Amino acid sequence: MIELFLGSLSLSVPRVVGTVSTLDYLREAPKSLGDDCDIMEARLDQFDTSASSLWLHYSQAVDAAGTPVLATIRLPNDGGKWKENEASRRPLFESALAHLSAIDVETDSILREDLCELAVSLGKSLVVSYHNFEGTPPVEELCAMVDSVLECPVAIPKLATMVHTQDDVDILKQVLSTYGSSRPICVLGMGDEWGTRTRSSFPGLGSKLTYGYLDRPIAPGQLSSAQLISVLRG
Repeated sequence: MIELFLGSLSLSVPRVVGTVSTLDYLREAPKSLGDDCDIMEARLDQFDTSASSLWLHYSQAVDAAGTPVLATIRLPNDGGKWKENEASRRPLFESALAHLSAIDVETDSILREDLCELAVSLGKSLVVSYHNFEGTPPVEELCAMVDSVLECPVAIPKLATMVHTQDDVDILKQVLSTYGSSRPICVLGMGDEWGTRTRSSFPGLGSKLTYGYLDRPIAPGQLSSAQLISVLRG
């Protein structure tokens, strides 16, 4: 297994990411977070004042308190609320990479290559994510996408697809069986029935990140990060 770190945490074992979508929660997080997650994801696209400097100040406080922060600025096509053009995210991503533990950028982003190079130069990891809210593509298509992401030595591929049947779940399991024992990867299903199960079962099959919410759910079938901690470690 190639060892990568997200902040100070090795991804040689599964980690629970807790997503924050409000500045109010982020501000209080250093005092109230406890053991509800291993890593915090700050969803800048969800914040009312995402362009201000408050997100960085609050996130740095969480990082300094010992919980690595992953900064994400999701576009509408990927389930986010970022209203400006894609290029406008660049200075926020660059600031997050310089001052926080990691960022998440999409596989098809025009910023991906430059941000990968910046992450390498800073000695940090980044999540490179793919979302499909309609269904689960064939395993060959997903594996080709993972292979392209792995060209960046510090990238952690993340695949999140809508799963409607056991066949969809089996496709995602095939991806995990291909990569899960050799390189940190995140694979999860979305959806209230089949998808929810993958968030707690896939870490046992090799997915090194699973996502839950800290303040409010923002993805189909998402559990709280505290529930995931309880299931995986209780």
